[in-house]
Amino acid sequence: MRYIKSALIVGLAMLSILILFFAISKNQQVCTSNYSFEVVGVGEKTDINIEVYLEERSIARFSVTDVPLIVDPVQETRCKLYIIRKFSTGVSNDPNRIRYELWEYNSEGVGISRLLLLHTNYAEQKQTYDLSISIEQTNNYLGLISRDLLSSELNNNDALVIKKLSDLDKDYLIIPLEEIYRTSNIMGSPTLLRWSKDSKNLWFELSEAAIVNGFGKINVVTKTFEIYKAPDGTMGGDAFNLESSWITYDPESFWCGEITCTNDERQDRIRRGMSSELYVYNLITKESILVESYKPDPLWYYKPRWISDSVLSYVLPDGTTKRYNVTKKQHVLE
Repeated sequence: MRYIKSALIVGLAMLSILILFFAISKNQQVCTSNYSFEVVGVGEKTDINIEVYLEERSIARFSVTDVPLIVDPVQETRCKLYIIRKFSTGVSNDPNRIRYELWEYNSEGVGISRLLLLHTNYAEQKQTYDLSISIEQTNNYLGLISRDLLSSELNNNDALVIKKLSDLDKDYLIIPLEEIYRTSNIMGSPTLLRWSKDSKNLWFELSEAAIVNGFGKINVVTKTFEIYKAPDGTMGGDAFNLESSWITYDPESFWCGEITCTNDERQDRIRRGMSSELYVYNLITKESILVESYKPDPLWYYKPRWISDSVLSYVLPDGTTKRYNVTKKQHVLE
């Protein structure tokens, strides 16, 4: 009888190990396979359709409802998809009671709610996060902006927050905005950008309306941050290469937010013989290079786009696309 019990114990232990091994292997297979996600269409209201690819072959398709009409509600990592979703709390006499949640989806379209970002029922006194988030590509870290939406003044709760996706109940790193402003002497509302390829740094920008005052990066290994002043004329539409630290800008950039004053400014600059100019500036070395100049339209927007860490693509008024290599400091033939 004793030997039978021992055999049963050993058998159960082996079975548990096999189940655990199968579960781990399945999860590893999902995350190491070359999955990619693409938003292929927007349905009625705030529904989106997701196409799933495995090595360029479409393998699945699923839909997600209740996605708010905000900038970048969907973020993709190497094996998962993260989507901000918006839900009504169902209080009929108070339509402003809304929940914003961060949901995580796998390649099979199975989703779970990971974090409550914002609840507009302020009476509940819950911690609130801005809808600007950034998720690290290997699914280790989540970048957030914590702020008190009831106050326009800076307070102790306003901070950049890093959480580990494996334990969202805790804060891995908190950097108060007051500390950022005090140490850098650069002001502006923060917007989270992307993580570096090595997953060590999360970049963000400090801006006032369309004007970008500076860029910052948070190192999650050393738990430190650095702030870099943007060159005068940097705007929200400029292209930032966070791997090589190059940013595009026009020293005489202009923005007023409406067509009439823009056209008046354009005519005034034409009379003065001004040109639109495309520069690149390195935040680390502080090197500035003139890439292009165009006089007929002194407010021309070049639609800059980095296609590698060293090559910038931009568009001329006649529709021609040009490329510039900042390392070689010369234009590249198409």
